[in-house]
Amino acid sequence: MFIFDAALTAANVDHITDFRRGGGDTLELDLSVFSGISGAGVLDASAFHRGTSAADADDRIIYDKDTGNLFYDADGVGGADQVLFATLEAGTNLTAGDIFVAANTSAAQPKEGAGVADIAIDLTQPAEALHTADFFLF
Repeated sequence: MFIFDAALTAANVDHITDFRRGGGDTLELDLSVFSGISGAGVLDASAFHRGTSAADADDRIIYDKDTGNLFYDADGVGGADQVLFATLEAGTNLTAGDIFVAANTSAAQPKEGAGVADIAIDLTQPAEALHTADFFLF
């Protein structure tokens, strides 16, 4: 999970080199930063556009697959400029389904000593032999 919860500036562009689509990775956008997006949850497909700039007023997240540049546009094709906030490996097949919008990402992060369980997995077993009974909470 890659969390975006800091102000968007030209000096604050994340470079993601290990995004694994379908491998459990997601991009999580905090609504307090990405306030032009309506509602929390998986990003609505109408708010996502592949290209170099917004194509209509609903486009908020613009992804240029050729360069890997990921932009936020607070008003789609309105007067506000889009802001580059991340780059992925060029050619990554990013979709709206890879992006989750959260009302408060910092609240979702475990704090040290907050009772977060450690999980141990016996990696000596083949994957097909692992069952929920093989996961131990400490």
